[in-house]
Amino acid sequence: MINKLDQLRISIPIRQMFAKCYLIEQNRICFLYTRNEFSYEYETAVGRNHEVPLSGLFVVAFCNLPRLVMQVYLFCTGLEMLCFCNLRPDVLNNQINVAFVALGLCPDQQDIKQLRTRYPFANFNCVFGNDLLGKVLDCKVAMWYHDRDLSTLCDGTTVIFKYENKVIRLNADRVSLDIFKRTMRLKTNIKTLKPAGGFISFLAKHQ
Repeated sequence: MINKLDQLRISIPIRQMFAKCYLIEQNRICFLYTRNEFSYEYETAVGRNHEVPLSGLFVVAFCNLPRLVMQVYLFCTGLEMLCFCNLRPDVLNNQINVAFVALGLCPDQQDIKQLRTRYPFANFNCVFGNDLLGKVLDCKVAMWYHDRDLSTLCDGTTVIFKYENKVIRLNADRVSLDIFKRTMRLKTNIKTLKPAGGFISFLAKHQ
């Protein structure tokens, strides 16, 4: 069995650049997520199996001075991170100024607050799925970044967003961060990056 990086055709330069950030044991790739110094979980992938923690932070930064980081890229998984960098190696042109963070499947407001404190001068970029869940997460992260909680409910055709006493409803096929910002009147520099060609994720584009 070949390892997951071979299967996904991750380039040698990307593997070398991230080599200290993952382990490969018996063709299984592992990424370490930490919640605090006493709590951690692993994202693992081998063959068709891919297990991802619900929460925690897997952070890759090439600079030990967080205040120099100008761009932070947010993902749900470490594999998505590697696939994105494989397709967009230009984001690594200035390694000192970038950080990459996998948040797990169910990130929360505290994760974003922690990252904003750690990287006070950085622009944040959401690289989540190009599906409804990913687009809703884009909206949540944008609100969390500005210390605003956001609850959501989907009834199949409509997504309901609630912040304090304000409620907005969007058709599920119209949900996007741009539409959400205009409807909520939210001013933010948060950006989203989605794969071209109708793919649901950068990982899917490699499979």
